[in-house]
Amino acid sequence: MPEATNPMRKKWFRNYVIVMTAAIAILLALLFAKEPADTPKETVETEGIPANTVTADISAKTGLRETAGEALEMVSQGDTLSQDGVYFIRDSRERGNGGFKNFFTTVPECGEELNIRIINNGSSGIIIVNVTRGSHEYGFVDVKAGQSITRTFHMADGSGISGEWKVYLTTQDGHETDFNIAAEQH
Repeated sequence: MPEATNPMRKKWFRNYVIVMTAAIAILLALLFAKEPADTPKETVETEGIPANTVTADISAKTGLRETAGEALEMVSQGDTLSQDGVYFIRDSRERGNGGFKNFFTTVPECGEELNIRIINNGSSGIIIVNVTRGSHEYGFVDVKAGQSITRTFHMADGSGISGEWKVYLTTQDGHETDFNIAAEQH
Protein backbone atom coordinates (compact mmCIF):
# COMPACT_ATOMS: atom_id res chain seq x y z
CA MET A 1 0.00 0.00 0.00
CA PRO A 2 2.73 2.54 0.71
CA GLU A 3 4.06 2.06 -2.82
CA ALA A 4 0.69 3.08 -4.35
CA THR A 5 0.38 6.36 -2.39
CA ASN A 6 3.94 7.48 -3.03
CA PRO A 7 3.48 8.01 -6.84
CA MET A 8 0.16 9.84 -6.13
CA ARG A 9 1.91 12.20 -3.72
CA LYS A 10 4.66 12.93 -6.24
CA LYS A 11 2.11 13.66 -8.98
CA TRP A 12 0.04 15.87 -6.66
CA PHE A 13 3.14 17.77 -5.49
CA ARG A 14 4.34 18.30 -9.10
CA ASN A 15 0.92 19.71 -10.09
CA TYR A 16 0.89 21.94 -7.00
CA VAL A 17 4.33 23.37 -7.85
CA ILE A 18 3.31 24.04 -11.48
CA VAL A 19 0.07 25.82 -10.48
CA MET A 20 1.74 27.94 -7.77
CA THR A 21 4.63 28.92 -10.07
CA ALA A 22 2.17 29.98 -12.77
CA ALA A 23 0.11 31.99 -10.25
CA ILE A 24 3.19 33.79 -8.93
CA ALA A 25 4.36 34.57 -12.48
CA ILE A 26 0.95 36.06 -13.36
CA LEU A 27 0.87 38.17 -10.18
CA LEU A 28 4.38 39.50 -10.81
CA ALA A 29 3.50 40.33 -14.42
CA LEU A 30 0.40 42.24 -13.30
CA LEU A 31 2.27 44.03 -10.54
CA PHE A 32 5.10 45.30 -12.72
CA ALA A 33 3.22 45.78 -16.00
CA LYS A 34 0.60 48.22 -14.73
CA GLU A 35 1.74 51.83 -14.28
CA PRO A 36 0.19 53.56 -11.25
CA ALA A 37 -2.52 56.10 -12.12
CA ASP A 38 -0.81 58.90 -10.19
CA THR A 39 2.51 58.60 -12.05
CA PRO A 40 3.23 61.91 -13.81
CA LYS A 41 3.38 61.74 -17.59
CA GLU A 42 6.26 63.26 -19.48
CA THR A 43 5.06 66.00 -21.80
CA VAL A 44 7.63 68.43 -23.14
CA GLU A 45 11.35 68.03 -22.73
CA THR A 46 13.33 71.14 -21.80
CA GLU A 47 17.11 70.88 -21.95
CA GLY A 48 16.93 67.14 -21.38
CA ILE A 49 14.63 67.41 -18.34
CA PRO A 50 11.05 66.22 -18.91
CA ALA A 51 8.42 68.69 -17.76
CA ASN A 52 5.81 67.76 -15.13
CA THR A 53 7.99 65.11 -13.52
CA VAL A 54 8.98 65.36 -9.89
CA THR A 55 12.45 64.21 -8.95
CA ALA A 56 13.36 62.81 -5.57
CA ASP A 57 15.94 65.53 -4.86
CA ILE A 58 15.20 67.80 -1.91
CA SER A 59 16.60 71.30 -2.13
CA ALA A 60 19.04 72.11 0.66
CA LYS A 61 18.17 75.79 0.22
CA THR A 62 14.38 75.60 0.60
CA GLY A 63 13.65 72.10 1.91
CA LEU A 64 11.19 71.55 -0.96
CA ARG A 65 11.29 68.81 -3.58
CA GLU A 66 12.96 69.84 -6.84
CA THR A 67 10.52 70.10 -9.74
CA ALA A 68 11.39 70.05 -13.43
CA GLY A 69 9.82 72.58 -15.77
CA GLU A 70 9.74 76.32 -15.39
CA ALA A 71 6.90 78.35 -13.90
CA LEU A 72 6.61 81.97 -15.06
CA GLU A 73 5.25 84.73 -12.82
CA MET A 74 3.17 87.83 -13.40
CA VAL A 75 2.47 90.32 -10.57
CA SER A 76 -0.63 92.50 -10.86
CA GLN A 77 -2.80 94.82 -8.80
CA GLY A 78 -6.16 93.32 -7.96
CA ASP A 79 -8.03 91.23 -5.51
CA THR A 80 -10.33 88.82 -7.33
CA LEU A 81 -9.80 85.10 -7.79
CA SER A 82 -11.79 82.83 -10.10
CA GLN A 83 -13.84 81.05 -7.36
CA ASP A 84 -13.97 77.86 -9.48
CA GLY A 85 -10.57 76.38 -8.72
CA VAL A 86 -8.78 74.41 -6.03
CA TYR A 87 -7.92 76.51 -2.95
CA PHE A 88 -4.69 75.79 -1.11
CA ILE A 89 -5.13 78.81 1.15
CA ARG A 90 -8.79 79.74 1.53
CA ASP A 91 -9.19 83.52 1.85
CA SER A 92 -7.97 83.86 5.44
CA ARG A 93 -7.19 86.89 7.57
CA GLU A 94 -3.97 86.89 9.58
CA ARG A 95 -3.00 89.40 12.28
CA GLY A 96 -0.05 89.71 14.62
CA ASN A 97 3.71 89.88 14.75
CA GLY A 98 6.01 87.49 13.00
CA GLY A 99 5.79 85.83 9.63
CA PHE A 100 3.25 83.66 7.82
CA LYS A 101 4.35 80.49 6.04
CA ASN A 102 2.32 77.93 4.05
CA PHE A 103 3.32 74.92 1.94
CA PHE A 104 1.24 73.20 -0.75
CA THR A 105 1.60 71.02 -3.86
CA THR A 106 -0.03 71.71 -7.21
CA VAL A 107 -0.79 69.07 -9.86
CA PRO A 108 -1.35 69.68 -13.59
CA GLU A 109 -4.84 68.16 -13.57
CA CYS A 110 -6.16 70.99 -11.36
CA GLY A 111 -5.43 73.81 -13.80
CA GLU A 112 -2.96 75.88 -15.76
CA GLU A 113 -2.75 78.89 -13.43
CA LEU A 114 -1.86 79.51 -9.79
CA ASN A 115 -3.01 82.80 -8.22
CA ILE A 116 -1.77 84.01 -4.84
CA ARG A 117 -3.60 87.12 -3.64
CA ILE A 118 -2.44 89.26 -0.70
CA ILE A 119 -4.37 92.22 0.74
CA ASN A 120 -2.55 94.43 3.26
CA ASN A 121 -5.30 95.60 5.65
CA GLY A 122 -2.84 97.60 7.76
CA SER A 123 -2.92 101.39 8.05
CA SER A 124 0.87 101.63 7.79
CA GLY A 125 3.82 99.44 6.98
CA ILE A 126 4.80 97.21 4.10
CA ILE A 127 4.35 93.44 3.97
CA ILE A 128 6.91 91.56 1.88
CA VAL A 129 5.89 88.33 0.15
CA ASN A 130 8.19 85.60 -1.17
CA VAL A 131 7.03 82.61 -3.25
CA THR A 132 9.19 79.52 -3.82
CA ARG A 133 8.63 76.57 -6.17
CA GLY A 134 11.02 73.69 -5.54
CA SER A 135 14.40 75.38 -5.21
CA HIS A 136 13.47 78.45 -7.28
CA GLU A 137 12.66 81.59 -5.29
CA TYR A 138 10.60 84.19 -7.16
CA GLY A 139 11.75 86.90 -4.78
CA PHE A 140 10.10 89.33 -2.39
CA VAL A 141 7.34 91.68 -3.57
CA ASP A 142 6.17 94.65 -1.48
CA VAL A 143 2.49 95.11 -0.57
CA LYS A 144 1.93 98.61 0.82
CA ALA A 145 -0.70 99.40 3.46
CA GLY A 146 -4.21 99.41 1.98
CA GLN A 147 -3.10 97.74 -1.27
CA SER A 148 -3.48 94.27 -2.73
CA ILE A 149 -1.50 92.27 -5.26
CA THR A 150 -2.00 89.00 -7.09
CA ARG A 151 0.98 86.86 -8.03
CA THR A 152 0.03 84.65 -10.98
CA PHE A 153 2.08 81.66 -12.18
CA HIS A 154 1.91 79.67 -15.45
CA MET A 155 4.11 76.82 -16.71
CA ALA A 156 6.43 77.96 -19.51
CA ASP A 157 5.34 75.06 -21.73
CA GLY A 158 1.61 75.84 -21.31
CA SER A 159 0.85 72.67 -19.37
CA GLY A 160 -0.93 72.48 -16.02
CA ILE A 161 0.88 74.07 -13.09
CA SER A 162 2.80 71.62 -10.92
CA GLY A 163 5.29 71.60 -8.09
CA GLU A 164 5.82 72.07 -4.38
CA TRP A 165 5.26 75.67 -3.31
CA LYS A 166 6.01 77.80 -0.26
CA VAL A 167 4.45 81.21 0.44
CA TYR A 168 6.17 83.37 3.05
CA LEU A 169 5.00 86.79 4.31
CA THR A 170 6.86 89.03 6.74
CA THR A 171 7.91 92.64 7.30
CA GLN A 172 11.26 94.38 7.16
CA ASP A 173 10.75 96.36 10.36
CA GLY A 174 8.79 93.91 12.53
CA HIS A 175 5.55 95.94 12.67
CA GLU A 176 2.25 94.24 13.48
CA THR A 177 0.60 92.83 10.36
CA ASP A 178 -3.03 92.56 9.25
CA PHE A 179 -3.58 90.89 5.89
CA ASN A 180 -5.77 88.53 3.89
CA ILE A 181 -4.23 85.78 1.78
CA ALA A 182 -5.62 83.25 -0.69
CA ALA A 183 -3.98 80.77 -3.08
CA GLU A 184 -5.99 79.10 -5.85
CA GLN A 185 -5.18 76.88 -8.84
CA HIS A 186 -7.55 76.86 -11.80
